Amino acid sequence: MSEDPPAATAWVIFATFPLALLILYFTGTKTAFGTLLIAGGIFVSIKLMREKLAQRSALWYGVGVAAVALAALLVIGHGMYHGSLPGASMTFRWRYWVASGRILAAHPLLGVGWSNFGSHYLGVRLPIAAEEIRDPHNFIVRVFAELGIVGGLLVLAWLATAAWELTRPVAPPAGAKLPPQSRRTIWTIVFAVGLGVIINCVTAIDFSQNGAYQIEEGFKRFLFFALIVTGTLVVSLRSLAEQETEDRPAPWILYGILAGVGVFFIHALVDFVLAEPGPLVLFAMLIGTALGVRTQWTGVPRHRAIAIGTLGSLCLTWVVTFLGFVLPVVDAEQQNVAGDEALRTSDPLRAAALYKSAYDRMPLNAEYAYQSARAMMYGQDNPGKIRAMIEEASARDPMSVQYHLLRAQFERQQGDPAIATQQYERALALDPNNVRARLEFADALISFNERPRAAEQIKIALARNDQLHPDEPKRLTSEELEKIQAKLRELSPATTTRGTGL
Repeated sequence: MSEDPPAATAWVIFATFPLALLILYFTGTKTAFGTLLIAGGIFVSIKLMREKLAQRSALWYGVGVAAVALAALLVIGHGMYHGSLPGASMTFRWRYWVASGRILAAHPLLGVGWSNFGSHYLGVRLPIAAEEIRDPHNFIVRVFAELGIVGGLLVLAWLATAAWELTRPVAPPAGAKLPPQSRRTIWTIVFAVGLGVIINCVTAIDFSQNGAYQIEEGFKRFLFFALIVTGTLVVSLRSLAEQETEDRPAPWILYGILAGVGVFFIHALVDFVLAEPGPLVLFAMLIGTALGVRTQWTGVPRHRAIAIGTLGSLCLTWVVTFLGFVLPVVDAEQQNVAGDEALRTSDPLRAAALYKSAYDRMPLNAEYAYQSARAMMYGQDNPGKIRAMIEEASARDPMSVQYHLLRAQFERQQGDPAIATQQYERALALDPNNVRARLEFADALISFNERPRAAEQIKIALARNDQLHPDEPKRLTSEELEKIQAKLRELSPATTTRGTGL
């Protein structure tokens, strides 16, 4: 595409807008509409101020950094002063971020570890925040909470460096042109896409299924291969008649990628987390593409032997990781799916064995051990085996509330009030605002003939329930409250009806 694309090209681009707006309408995301307006503003600014932006790029970069910092300070200031943000959705997020600040305050240097936010969040969440989230819906906040100040500052430095490199006014030397490489280009594209499809087949197709399923899945991926290769060749070659590498400048495609990366990141600050595999891969691909366009290729690179050695080492690391980690994960997930099917068909002991097999293949995932223990309980297996499996899950992930609750329920069935009480107390220490877990603990204490402690737990549960929003689905219903109040009066005859939420 040339510097000023022809009208026909422009119409093709704008023809996709109604479809994009239709998707936004059905998803109902206000953030996406907002980022669409921001992207439009970016394009208008580039069109009107392109030369000034290029001449004073360092100045405008500083203005952009200052604007981002000011916006962050305004959001934080508004939240601290009002205890909320404009709109119910943003207020929910503010509550997540307040709890994230508490996590950072408790683990300031290195955080709680990657992907451990959800386990620590329950212990510090606000009483009004009933959601049991796994991430704070903000990429930067998550990084600081999970990786601490060290990891957070490194990520900010990476973002600042990437933004600087992506916005440099780099242009190819005058008269520069890529040499014709039609055959090499075609075979490179075919090889790259084919390798990706093969990896997808190995990791995504369940080869334990029947032959018809495998043929169908393989045929789907062959169609994907053909479509991806065709689409890539269309934009990589000048034309079918002139099969040379497309080397004409396309600045507006670059501007589109930069605008897309920018609003993508803004979206990741409030709606979804960039660290999830899908968004992260897409984000990395777009940044890599833009950096490749911004790089000045001046022929054979220096230190070619070092570059080849580094690439070879990375490829070897990738292969070792694939064989030593990815394949066991895939195998464990297949065992897990088979366990789900066995549980669905009322064969809990076989399901327990399959879950145990999955845990043996991937012992880093404590959920497999938890599912195995639960299936054993359904099948009334040996109590010693059940207890050992629950302990294994808790030892692997001691911050999991549900593992402690399962152990408490099991020990209550086995008639061991001391251990059951201990496990309930551990679960509530990790999730003190869990109203229903407190009520379950109160029922257990009644069965253990500890009526005063049961009454105390009911009172705490009612007080925490009162702090939930009136429209919160997890709030106790009026019928439930009446029954709980009647039980409380039986336990403590002098108890009043304060704090019932009625």
